[in-house]
Amino acid sequence: MQWGIKPDTPLVPACEAYATLSRIAMPKKVHSAARRARSDARKRARNQVVRTRVRTGLRAFLTQAKSDPKGAAPFAYRVISLADRAAKSGVIHRNAADRLKARVMARLATR
Repeated sequence: MQWGIKPDTPLVPACEAYATLSRIAMPKKVHSAARRARSDARKRARNQVVRTRVRTGLRAFLTQAKSDPKGAAPFAYRVISLADRAAKSGVIHRNAADRLKARVMARLATR
């Protein structure tokens, strides 16, 4: 197969790499690389959402712990739940989640 641009390929890219790879007619072995790039882009987007939720929950907990320490417990439990779910799905390492939970609980205990 010749390398080149396919003329009637619609562009609906999830990322820049996907847009580039989807418009090029590729030899057989490169198709698996293109599939892998598309899959990685989807996973990266999903992982980013999970990491952002954990960080946002942590930020909310820290803000609450600073302003009203007694009302921070529900925020702490939310952060712990988010960290556990992120570790379960492999977005963050299990030890990183445990470290985060320990720091949240230590902050909660000192207030």
